[in-house]
Amino acid sequence: MRAALERFWRRVSSAATLSPVRRGPLDMLLGNWTLDNSPMFIAMDMASRVFSPYDLGVAAFNPLRNILAENIDFGRLRKSQIKIFITAANVQTGRGAVVTVLAVCGATHKTSYLDIVVSAMVGPMVALAAVILLGSLFGSF
Repeated sequence: MRAALERFWRRVSSAATLSPVRRGPLDMLLGNWTLDNSPMFIAMDMASRVFSPYDLGVAAFNPLRNILAENIDFGRLRKSQIKIFITAANVQTGRGAVVTVLAVCGATHKTSYLDIVVSAMVGPMVALAAVILLGSLFGSF
């Protein structure tokens, strides 16, 4: 189990090394941990203010999806007694809701496990990135 987890996280980390959005050599040398001077980050930030990922045709691109498909036996998981759910909370009312891929996009039960896991992992990762970015912008870090 430990070896499988290490393999998974090493794969995630190696996929991130291919990202064009990263610190430049000068930022690394100076110890700057922000992406403020990364040309690709600046370009993507500007583009995201004008275009939706659906306009650019990149909405379906998710490298984490392939890594999960390679490392998790979803056929075996589907046959087990484990049920996977995603919960979301309305921040204004505090009410929670259970969201399933079946309800949102009409996927079949058989094909929804990978989508549910991707949804559950990508949300917290994006939130963490937002917290780090906002903390860097406003000097909390």
